[in-house]
This record gives sequence, C-alpha cells and structure tokens, in this order.
Amino acid sequence: MKTSIALLVITLLSHSILGFAKEVDPTMACISNLAENPDFQIISTKVALGGASNQTIEMLTNKSKPKKNEKAAISQWNSSVTECINLGKEYRKEHDSEFLQSAQAETFQNFEKLVEKLYLRKISYGAFATARAAELEKYNAKVAQNQRNIENKKNLDTTVKIKSM
Repeated sequence: MKTSIALLVITLLSHSILGFAKEVDPTMACISNLAENPDFQIISTKVALGGASNQTIEMLTNKSKPKKNEKAAISQWNSSVTECINLGKEYRKEHDSEFLQSAQAETFQNFEKLVEKLYLRKISYGAFATARAAELEKYNAKVAQNQRNIENKKNLDTTVKIKSM
C-alpha cells in the first residue's frame, strides 16, 4: 500500500514537473546541430551551417564560388535545413501567430532561393552570406513587429475591460 501511494505521488509530481517544462521549437536545435555534421565540413568555413547569426567576416567577404565537391555538400545541407524546418512545423502552427508563421515561411523561401543561386554559382559565398544576413534582419524586424502587435492587443483588451466595468 505504501509503495502504491509512493508511486502515485512520484507519478503525479513527475507529470506536474513535465507540465511546467517550456516547449521550444525543435527547428533551432536541429539547425544548430548541422554545424557538427561531418558531411558539411567542406563548406563550414564558407557558410554558417548553424544559422546566419554565426556568420564570420571571412564568410561575408568571401568572393569565391562553390566548387563541384562543395556543391554536393551545399545540396545536402539545404536538404537538412529543410528537414529541420519541417521538424518544427507543428510546433509553430500551435504556438506562433499567423503573422509570424507567414514571416517564417517567407524567410525560408528566400533562404532556399539564395541557396539555389549559390549552388548554381550565380553568387559568391560572400554575397550569399550578406543576403542571408539581410534576410535575418528583415525576419527579426517582423518578430519585433509581432511582439508589438501582441502588446498592443493586450493593451487594447485591458482598456476595453476597464471601460466595461
């Protein structure tokens, strides 16, 4: 009997603790892990594998274009990024506003266009990095706008409640 009660208490406590664990979009951890993938090491000094915020000055100023052996790594890396994006799709549907989901989709679409240009040697690694940084900046501005929208809605809701009383 005591064992059963102890197991019940442990079960309830573990569910309570798990309930408080904050969920996070698995996409970012997945993308960060790409930097460790040995298949991508051939391009690791030319492309920030773990995200645009990790770009170095060398990456931003690199005037070279992909060689044949690098193109295969770029293609595989792009496929892996797509897998990471898809991994968090359901999370974003559940937790992000439509505005933010739209911004994420647009940013990813623009990223894919940039990767395609890099792969086809239409742009250099540096041009890719610079355009990628600009896309990140645009996305971050949209995230800030989303936050302002949320705050404005909260303020409006509070104002409406106060007037209602």
